[in-house]
Formats: sequence, C-alpha cells, structure tokens
Amino acid sequence: MIPVRQDGKTVGDFVAGARTAYGAVVVRTAAETAKGAAGSATGILGVACDRQQPGATPGFYEQYDLMDIQIDGIAMFWLLGGLTIQSGNYFKVGTLGAGTENLGIIIPEPSTPNARTVASIGRVVGGATYGDVGNAGYDQVLVANAAIGDTTLTLDAGKMTALGLVAGDYIAIGDTDSAEINIVESVTSTTITVQNPLTAAFTTAATATVYKLTQVKGVFI
Repeated sequence: MIPVRQDGKTVGDFVAGARTAYGAVVVRTAAETAKGAAGSATGILGVACDRQQPGATPGFYEQYDLMDIQIDGIAMFWLLGGLTIQSGNYFKVGTLGAGTENLGIIIPEPSTPNARTVASIGRVVGGATYGDVGNAGYDQVLVANAAIGDTTLTLDAGKMTALGLVAGDYIAIGDTDSAEINIVESVTSTTITVQNPLTAAFTTAATATVYKLTQVKGVFI
C-alpha cells in the first residue's frame, strides 16, 4: 500500500476502539475513541493513517492503540472489491456482512456516481493509477468453509486468478452474517493465507466471499 496521508491535517487524540485497518474511514464511538465506520455511519472523523512505527499487528491499529487520523484534504481510501470507480465520482462508506461491522471501506455512490448525496464523504481525484480503479472480478466466493481462528481461505484456481492477489494485499472477507478485513500473507493456486486468524466463521452456505481492496485517492468533502 502507499501512504494513506497525501496532504491535510491529522489528529492524534483518539485511541482505537477495536482493530482498525490503516486506510479505514473512522468514526467516533466514545470519548476519545474511534474505529472503522459501518455503512450507516454518521459523524465521520477521517481516515486512519499508517504509522511509521508499526504496532503489534502490522497494517492495523489494535484496541487502545493511539491512532493517527487524517481529518481533511487528500487521502487514500479502500474501495470494496467487485466494484469500479473513476475520477470525479463521489463515494460513501460501504458495508458487508450483517451491516454493522466496522470496516471503514468505501463504495461509489450507486445511482449516479457523479452526483453528491447526503451520504457522500468524498470524491475521487486520482489519475489512472489511483482514480480509475477497481475490477468486477475482485470478489470471489469461497469453495470451503473457514472457521474462527483459521488462517487459510480456499478458492478454485479460476477465482484466484481473477483476484490477482499478492502478499501484502488487503482483503475483506464477508458472508451474510459477518465481515472483517485482513492482509494476504501468501497465496497458492487455490489458497490464501492471511496474516491474522479469522475472528468469525465464514461458510459457503452463507455465500462467503473474498473481496480484494483497492486504494483510491480521494478528497474529503
């Protein structure tokens, strides 16, 4: 990933209320506490910046870690896999799973991407590399269940090719009941090994899906 902060102001007065990915849109959840935003979130604070001195979990703030939050200007956001977006489009906080998971991912405004709505939190300003991004194939269903504590996700070879994952990529895993963000540690032709043990079970019966997250350059509005 490239650094989240591109310009703008940051604040360091909040601690993480839960594990929060670098690049996640965050909201206030209690006094001096913030975590990733869910789809219906209001009161957006900003986006969680990556930090120069990694913490206990690379790529994430853990609960009670002091967070560096960018509150305005241009930053890098995580676009949900399976979607595309382009320069000039407006975006809002997206949702997966039960809809209450604090992921902090973004999706384009669904009806008219170039039209701002009350839910819009930003607008894409990147060029070809970080503006016109995403891929309809970046969401692929699992072919085997994954249990709490597992670090391996299983897909077939065609799905793995469509995702195009490499070590260090951020992914979201979600089904109709749960969702979380993780980082790819390694891949084979049919498996993904993730950095962090899963905190929820994901089943094929609930259409468990892996979403490759793509960085998008956007400006807060």
